[in-house]
Amino acid sequence: MPETPGKENPFDFKIIHSADFILEKYQISDEIAVQIDEIYPEAFKGKKSTIKRLHRLCKKYPRIPFFKNYLSIAYQAAGNEKKSAKINRELLQQHPDYLIAKLNEAMDLIDNNQLDKVSGILGEEMHIHKLYPNRDAFHIEEVSKYYATTIQYFLKANNVDEAELRLRF
Repeated sequence: MPETPGKENPFDFKIIHSADFILEKYQISDEIAVQIDEIYPEAFKGKKSTIKRLHRLCKKYPRIPFFKNYLSIAYQAAGNEKKSAKINRELLQQHPDYLIAKLNEAMDLIDNNQLDKVSGILGEEMHIHKLYPNRDAFHIEEVSKYYATTIQYFLKANNVDEAELRLRF
């Protein structure tokens, strides 16, 4: 597992750039990976046909959190924020360690000025490796989304120093 090339990692984990890391982590077959790749850009369009397809995929592959996440995205894109938030809460209940669901929930709390609840989602120290102490590696997308969310949190909380620390990383 390669570390970020040319950069010293200030935290105690490796950053992985290969999609194989995520596929292996969730035990995703090549067949399912193709479906994930196909449906992902469609989710952002919010079409009814995509939402129906995502419902079918969620039922067919209940252990794969990506389809539920994309369903939440599709509802958001369709303008149904309540349904999007409901799907994300269900995703978080069904897959409590799925980082993207936590980040979606945290951003919802930040957007609604419920900052006091964010550390319950992202961890008291607001560092990804502290939230997941049993992991020694994270995919680059997980890291970038996590720290983008913590930056938003610290900016909203008027803690520029902590936001800048994460921005530098």
